[in-house]
Amino acid sequence: MVHLSDPQPDTGHFTTLSVRPAHAPSRTVSRPIRFPRNHYSRAPNLAAGFSALDLAPNDTNSSGSNGRNGSNGSRSSSSGPAVRANLVGHNITATGFALLVETWGGAVLRSADAAWIEHAAGARECQFGQFDTRDVGTDGKRRKKGEQQQPQKRSGGEKKVRIEAAATGPESDNDDQEEAPSPPQEYALPITFPRPFAQPPTVVVWLNRIDLGAGAAHDYRVSASATQVTSRGFLARLDTWGDGALHGAALAWIAFPADKRRVASGVARTADVRSWGDPRERTSGWVSFPGKLYPPPRRKDLGGGEDKENTGRGEGESENGIRKVKVKEGEEQKPKVLIALKMLDMAGNADLRIKTYATDVTREGFRWHLDTWDDSTLYAAEASWIAMGFA
Repeated sequence: MVHLSDPQPDTGHFTTLSVRPAHAPSRTVSRPIRFPRNHYSRAPNLAAGFSALDLAPNDTNSSGSNGRNGSNGSRSSSSGPAVRANLVGHNITATGFALLVETWGGAVLRSADAAWIEHAAGARECQFGQFDTRDVGTDGKRRKKGEQQQPQKRSGGEKKVRIEAAATGPESDNDDQEEAPSPPQEYALPITFPRPFAQPPTVVVWLNRIDLGAGAAHDYRVSASATQVTSRGFLARLDTWGDGALHGAALAWIAFPADKRRVASGVARTADVRSWGDPRERTSGWVSFPGKLYPPPRRKDLGGGEDKENTGRGEGESENGIRKVKVKEGEEQKPKVLIALKMLDMAGNADLRIKTYATDVTREGFRWHLDTWDDSTLYAAEASWIAMGFA
């Protein structure tokens, strides 16, 4: 484990390169994040996702290929080559938290970037949550406490499996041996909001754990999504397709009113710029913000702002847990843009290298990027973004 004890400011973005270089990989990287002074009166809620990954699959001849994931206690679900990464926010207090990125089972973590967002524990509008493939039980419903993950072999005509399969071993030369179970390709679970919304909200999802089969037989393919959104909940999905091998994954979800002022969100897609069959190292596009990000001031805004009574927020803290920044007169206030991965489709015959980020941020919009490098091939990718125009 490589840990940097010097706290990082609460910028909403972390990179393992701030702790150690990519050429010195380690199984675990961590660093504390410090909230601004008096930002929160109690520990906030947190949601985080990967914005960049540089991973290499495990050596299948290594004795560590069936290692243990230290922080969450889950064993690797494949004995073949796989890329693995997990993002964890823990020890959350009113003054800060620790951000940890880890791999396991002999896989190699060169570097990773992460984006995160917080909201006050007593916030009325924004709600966060997490969905993991391990949450799905053998009946396709939420796993009961103490229930074991059971293997299930897919029949030739079965297309949808919603339970997590046991480990699949290497192919055998014995034709009489029963075929090892394949990992499921689809996981879905209904999510109920802790508090219902008045109208169906906007739901943003970010990937924050992946365990994907690698090699010539398996491309890197995983997608996180929120479907069937109502005022009471939605269907969370983690899927793969084609020759993808999804041994496990997790997503963070962020829900807020669709008409919320000074907040906008969306999805950046390589498919909006180029086709799947035209892979490129660099793909980018422009996003124009909707008018609600910087609407005309309301009467109560002109009258001194919102009443903070019984909100559980600290000094300078907005309802969404984002610190209000004082802007000098005549200075243009730019929104804060957070962006993280929700889907990737890459060739499995090289290391997994992908990065998303935002540049040229103005009050009108920003430019998104979805990139790869070296010998990696990026067929398609998507990233979810959130822009906040709080003043």
